[in-house]
Amino acid sequence: MMIYYSQADFIVTLLPNVSKLKRLIILQKKAVRLINFAPKNSHTNPLFHQSKMLKINDFIKVENCLFISKSMNKLLPEIFLNWFHLVIDTHNHVTRNAIHGHLNLPSYRTNIYGRHSFIISSINSWNYFQRSFPDKPLWEYKIGNLKNLLSKMLIDSYKNID
Repeated sequence: MMIYYSQADFIVTLLPNVSKLKRLIILQKKAVRLINFAPKNSHTNPLFHQSKMLKINDFIKVENCLFISKSMNKLLPEIFLNWFHLVIDTHNHVTRNAIHGHLNLPSYRTNIYGRHSFIISSINSWNYFQRSFPDKPLWEYKIGNLKNLLSKMLIDSYKNID
């Protein structure tokens, strides 16, 4: 499975559009069934939970959040440092999202270069995870701890889904 994840990590950095990863998702489901000696038509969520593996879509979400965290902590090249802005920096007054460390979602007009773009999907993932951990802003976690925290939350969510 390590070869699979190294390939997935490489593809995630090259393909910003998640819909192009459909074939990889199917292959991942086949692989997790094969690893667990499960029938071809068995549900994969319990298998992902049992194997403690992230689904490719969730893997992308975690990697996107790690990218934002690195950007917020100035661990990336300078060109990436102004891509993400906190809601609290946008408004002159306190809002619900500003208190919880959400990022400002820029407006967009198209699906491919808007809703499905790397920046928008990353911000949506960040804000989703930030709602799950409202006590502490995500950028305050060390990168390794943040990756483990988000991965564990997602893997634990698989056992409740059929």
